[in-house]
Amino acid sequence: MLRHGSAIWQLWLFGALTVAPGIWLWHRQGAHFGLGPAGGRVSPVVAYASLLACVLLAAVGLLVGGE
Repeated sequence: MLRHGSAIWQLWLFGALTVAPGIWLWHRQGAHFGLGPAGGRVSPVVAYASLLACVLLAAVGLLVGGE
């Protein structure tokens, strides 16, 4: 982002403003990721779909961005 013209203070400000809400939101979502009442069990379909999405996004990023 710095190479594309963002100022360093903008990145720090965004990070400072989003860390606390991000942690709060992540904590509330724990039940959907195998924590809490789920007892650590995650659906294999969801796990493989997440892996596929991650691999596809990485491939698109490498093809489009090239770096």
